[in-house]
Amino acid sequence: MIDNNINKNNVALDNNAVDNKNVDGNIKSNTEYNIKSDILEDNSDINKRLIQAGLDNKQAQEVYNIIEELVLPELEKMSQDDFSSSEVDKIVDFFGSQDAWNKVADKLEQWGNAFLEPDEFKLLASSARGIMSMYYLMNAQEPDFNDNPDKKSAVPTEKSLKKIMQDPQYWREHNPEVVRKVDKGFAILYGKK
Repeated sequence: MIDNNINKNNVALDNNAVDNKNVDGNIKSNTEYNIKSDILEDNSDINKRLIQAGLDNKQAQEVYNIIEELVLPELEKMSQDDFSSSEVDKIVDFFGSQDAWNKVADKLEQWGNAFLEPDEFKLLASSARGIMSMYYLMNAQEPDFNDNPDKKSAVPTEKSLKKIMQDPQYWREHNPEVVRKVDKGFAILYGKK
């Protein structure tokens, strides 16, 4: 029978103090591991378990590498799958139907590419709440691009931009506000900043 405080390799199992040498005699305590990672921080609880398992520094580093290279990407995929199942329902409910959301999604992406940094857009597009916020921002920014006066939209049509360009304020007087609106409209429509 094995004593509850010591395993067959004489590695301490006491959670309060892990200071015995591992099987190879290299590591005495969890503060002696020299873990290098751009993503993960050295974790004393994990290190205790690694010492209990008899791992030396090289083996412990490999465990951290495996977590970083294989486990974290899988967790991110699972998180994205969760988004696709739960958040999409919220978005479809917000827009009223899948068709309505599909129509807005392209315009929202065009607007996001024109007015947001890529990282900002990715962050906002990662949740239903972020998508709804972008939608409100988009509609508040340029409400007079839509051809339908009852329902204004921040995403212009080429027809609406050409109509603005026919205004003498644009082509004759070069009104800076009208020119800015046309420039911004084409930036939204064709995804340029």
